[in-house]
Amino acid sequence: MDTAPTPPTWTIDTEETRGALREAVQACSERGLHCAARWAAEALNGLPAPNVTNSQESGSIKRQGYYVSMYREALFLNTDMALNDTDLVEYDTYLMAKTFFDLKEYDRCASVLEGYTSSKSRFLRLYSKYLVIKMKPELPDSFMTTYFLNHVTLECFGDHHEDGSIWLQQLAEAFPKSAYVKSERAISHYHARDFPEAAKVFEELIKENPHRLDSLDIFSNVLFVTDSRARLSFLAHSCAMTDNYRPETCCIIGNYYSMKSEHEKAVVYFKKALRLNRSYASAWTLLGHEYLEMKNTYAAVESYRRAVDYNHRDYRAWNGLGQTYEALKMHYYALGYYQRATAIRPYDGRIWCAMAECYECLDQDLAAIKCYTRALLGSDQEKMALKKLPKLYKKIGDKEAAAHYFRKSLEQFREEQSESEDTSEACIFLALYEREKGNLAMASEYATEAMQCSSEQHQEDAKALLRDIRSVLDAGESDEMD
Repeated sequence: MDTAPTPPTWTIDTEETRGALREAVQACSERGLHCAARWAAEALNGLPAPNVTNSQESGSIKRQGYYVSMYREALFLNTDMALNDTDLVEYDTYLMAKTFFDLKEYDRCASVLEGYTSSKSRFLRLYSKYLVIKMKPELPDSFMTTYFLNHVTLECFGDHHEDGSIWLQQLAEAFPKSAYVKSERAISHYHARDFPEAAKVFEELIKENPHRLDSLDIFSNVLFVTDSRARLSFLAHSCAMTDNYRPETCCIIGNYYSMKSEHEKAVVYFKKALRLNRSYASAWTLLGHEYLEMKNTYAAVESYRRAVDYNHRDYRAWNGLGQTYEALKMHYYALGYYQRATAIRPYDGRIWCAMAECYECLDQDLAAIKCYTRALLGSDQEKMALKKLPKLYKKIGDKEAAAHYFRKSLEQFREEQSESEDTSEACIFLALYEREKGNLAMASEYATEAMQCSSEQHQEDAKALLRDIRSVLDAGESDEMD
């Protein structure tokens, strides 16, 4: 005959257990044991509410007063916090919600704290909703909203956002002396590759705030690109005098050594910046550039990967990965990384041209043509695209398109007053094209222009072509006389 199960012999002291679980939540959370902290918090909130012995104090206000007095006596955690009465009443639920937050269960965290009014509970609920993009569909009309939107759009879209300049202008009018607003304006010019204007704004910022180091690493990038060695040297020296142990200072000094082609010293300073701030994505990217210059492709790839781990919108790191794999002749891999870069910087002609060159190496001429055409929409690398497009169209036999782009490239050469192999090649092709169309006068002009170029081979070709055109013209004149 089966015996009935024996009831548990243990008993529980609710208040003692509540204190032990509360301590466990705190201790596990501080040690990074988030799952254990969540379990303890759920157990803590699973305990029955304390009984109120005095029936006359059964109202909600009296119960709250009981909780407050009980917590003030029993709560020995977070003694450095100034907890008000509401914080104390909601503390256990807040602890549980915080464990959900630590495990990135943001919806669950916000749901648990719904209706709670303490400052910490309200903040955690709203912050959790923000992280899952659920804070309101419309942000309040406030200057803080404009600050937020401007910063986010500048980070995500650079200068290619229709409202970005408007928001920045509004902030500049409202906060004319704000160093932050001025630095955002300089960064906007930097993203737009308007380096002279960016440098001008940064100079004004330094003059007004000589010991402010925020964003000056971007100024050093501007000086590096514009090859302003003396100014970069002075900037590195002044920043080192202000604070030699700021990550921005280390990056500025690293850029200075990189400009001098002292890549080993540059690596030392970029690594120093990363020791000070491991998540400094820009420093990882610059370190990758140095390793690429030193032909250390493995280290370059690792640095660029770290950069995109910390900031997946760092187009320079994605572009660096593309360049590294292109140097390794792994063009399909390079294309994938270039595509990630163009998704972030859709109007950067340099990246589109790099993609086009990869397609050329893979003999995919039509894809290369699309990339070079796309590069023409941006201001950068327009010259390279105009050089490449007519040759590719000529290669695939599209004479009409080739003639169109040869004309455009020739116009550019004339504006720059530069003579090269490309100039003579364009003139000869257009001379042949116009001769086939029967435009002998135009063909003669192009052939004459080609004769003025420095290439001996092209000069001979132009002379022969000019003789043919003149013979045809002479034959036509004799026929008219007959």
